[in-house]
Amino acid sequence: ANIFDKKNALNYLKDQLKIYGFKNPLIICDKILNNNKYIKKNIKNIKTRFIRFSKEPTYELLDIEIKQIKKIKDLDCIIAIGGGSSIDFGKGIALLYKNKGPSLKYMGFPNKINQPLPVIAIPSTVSTGSEVIYNAVFTHEKGKKKLGINSDKNFPIVSILDTNLIKTAPYSIILQSA
Repeated sequence: ANIFDKKNALNYLKDQLKIYGFKNPLIICDKILNNNKYIKKNIKNIKTRFIRFSKEPTYELLDIEIKQIKKIKDLDCIIAIGGGSSIDFGKGIALLYKNKGPSLKYMGFPNKINQPLPVIAIPSTVSTGSEVIYNAVFTHEKGKKKLGINSDKNFPIVSILDTNLIKTAPYSIILQSA
């Protein structure tokens, strides 16, 4: 991933979309950031569709959400904003959007898959590393297993690290990562 790391980096999201030629992103944002003024300011002029994400990512949730998302024919990238769960969910959606079948088909280290939609990762916490790795962790509720969809095609193409966003994380989350 290209790492864009500077104070106020989120202010440059629109520029990053232009650099890559993205016109129709889907934003997946952690629900805890619902009223974050800094995020709202920086996405208000981006033509987008928006999903508020609030759960631990599961294969079952991926299958439910991808049915609706695949109805959108012109998506060209995923912007995942939040903690590791939101970014992992974005990676899962990106992969399933370009591949057929249920999410469990891609559990583990899938081979012979289509290139996923590009993902721009914008972490709101520190220490998960999801913004720079290809792993995406998911829970299989029925099988009671926590595994993942892991493909070297899952790397985010850009990671925007913004201290102004990260410092809005709950203090307990910041302490856990120390």
